[in-house]
Amino acid sequence: MKQAPVLTERDLKRVLQHVARSSFPARNRCVLMLSWLAGMRVAEIAALKLGDICAPDGTIRAEIQLAPEQTKGSSARTVLISTQHAPEVSHNEIEESVVEYIINPVI
Repeated sequence: MKQAPVLTERDLKRVLQHVARSSFPARNRCVLMLSWLAGMRVAEIAALKLGDICAPDGTIRAEIQLAPEQTKGSSARTVLISTQHAPEVSHNEIEESVVEYIINPVI
């Protein structure tokens, strides 16, 4: 089976520049970075629930536990969300984007 094409670093920079000019730049950057840095698929990102991202105390989880129905192949998996993935993305930046574009619209 042929390998799907992936973005190069140069491609990613161009996409991030475009995202910065979009209608919802923080949300779109968050989605893009979940895909690029954490390796999440589009359907997995779309299937995220508030409880998957936020701990009961309101903080952003360092790990996202995906249930089998949220993943391709129906196998549960863990996605790590931490600053070790890319130094340019801080945990605070992730937390602020999640609060602004996921939590606040629901409340």
